[in-house]
Amino acid sequence: MALCTGVEEVQSVLPNVINVFPNPVTDYLIVYNTVTTNPLTLKIFDATGRQIVNRTISSTKEYIDFTKTAKGIYFVEIMNEETRIYKTNIVKQ
Repeated sequence: MALCTGVEEVQSVLPNVINVFPNPVTDYLIVYNTVTTNPLTLKIFDATGRQIVNRTISSTKEYIDFTKTAKGIYFVEIMNEETRIYKTNIVKQ
């Protein structure tokens, strides 16, 4: 039996500006925004494509509660107006 400990596909239009961690996540996912001051939109989807989070990020550090989220793979997308500036996959353990 194999154990998945993380998914490392990250695509970013603004390298080193957005950081999403830890991966894998067990309780809270942290979204760290180092430069962008404009509000961003955070969307998280489960493996079936169902959107589970749609939230505006307006501070440099945001905590996303994953304590009641089922184990599995999730897709994180961060947008600045209509442009996707960050995309990654995370694992909930």
